[in-house]
Amino acid sequence: MKTTTYTPPDFNKFFFNKFSDYRFNLAECFDDFLTIFVCCLSRKTQEELYLKTIEKYNKQDLEDFAKLFGIIWVEYLTNIEERTWSDPLGSLYEEITSRFKSQMLGQFFTPESVCNLMAAITANKDEFGQKINDPCCGSGRMLLAHESISKGNYCIGADIDPICVKMSALNLALHGIKGEIWQGDSIRQKYYKVYIINADYWKTKTPSIITKFIEQK
Repeated sequence: MKTTTYTPPDFNKFFFNKFSDYRFNLAECFDDFLTIFVCCLSRKTQEELYLKTIEKYNKQDLEDFAKLFGIIWVEYLTNIEERTWSDPLGSLYEEITSRFKSQMLGQFFTPESVCNLMAAITANKDEFGQKINDPCCGSGRMLLAHESISKGNYCIGADIDPICVKMSALNLALHGIKGEIWQGDSIRQKYYKVYIINADYWKTKTPSIITKFIEQK
């Protein structure tokens, strides 16, 4: 298994250089970037949310978001070609929460080396078509690590944090992985929405994220 450790100078440095001024709460800015990114992969089903999210940003800000989008997409395409994985979104989010204490988020994810070890122990590279579930998925690293060994499975993740849910959805979509990411409480089995990831990727080779809201009883 070939693995890689993502080093964040390009992606992270660009984000902090462009958005670390008085106009932005970095956590909210990052969340908006994720929302815009998800909308771009939604097959025109989230236009209203997209337009609402970009209202607070000027033309230059939106161009910078587009450049971030391009930087990260190259990262994911490289991963697909090399049959490996990385989590640039989770790495940036960890840096935001650790560098800026005023954000009061304190989010840290399982190290990639540990994810790879656990996947090596549990995954069978000769099996595919299985349902792989992580009920507290964070940014989706465990699912990514498992899929790097045993490809062609249906990955299902859940998290109560909406930022984590969006990161996981994007990580799966842009690694070419099919699955679902649910937002909600896995212990209470109460969910609010689900992202359907790459439903027709086998045919289109185009990443997609379709949002479905769960009717509350």
